Amino acid sequence: MTLLLRANNYPDRIVERFSSGRRRPPDIDKEYKASVTLPYIRGTSEVIRRLLSNFDIRVTFRPHATLRKILVSPKDSIPVEKKANVVYQIPCTSCSEVYIGQTSRTLGTRLREHKVSVERGDTQISAVAEHVWEKHHQIDWKNCSVLTREGNLSQRCYLESWFIQNNHTMNRESGTLPTIYCSLLD
Repeated sequence: MTLLLRANNYPDRIVERFSSGRRRPPDIDKEYKASVTLPYIRGTSEVIRRLLSNFDIRVTFRPHATLRKILVSPKDSIPVEKKANVVYQIPCTSCSEVYIGQTSRTLGTRLREHKVSVERGDTQISAVAEHVWEKHHQIDWKNCSVLTREGNLSQRCYLESWFIQNNHTMNRESGTLPTIYCSLLD
């Protein structure tokens, strides 16, 4: 190795560092029951690694945003209202509460259904309509946004639950988030 580094004109300090036989981390030889690779999210990833290490599960991380994802965009971006398989957020203009939902259809289709429920006062079937009619607030339809996209229904429901439990929402239910993840919310 040192000959190869010297042949390629690496500085002496780097050659010395690699020739001195660096020690490996103590857990490198540890046997794990399973391994999982997750996107790295500062603050959350470390907690997940610590929790899963108690179950002898090796956790490695990959970057969420890569240069390829940032620089390469061969297609035109899809308008927000035409995106499908999304977890979305509808804000209230009168307070800090938001509605978090998920849909496999386009966001525009789902927002039209929410608007109809608000106009009709369907408070039994719509938490957004209930919020508007009981609190006399206005919904900020122009600032609805996509929080994330996910094609798998069960994963999309977990993500919806995660966002519901991490925001001040007008939702009636907290969703289907497994209890193992609740410790990450603190």
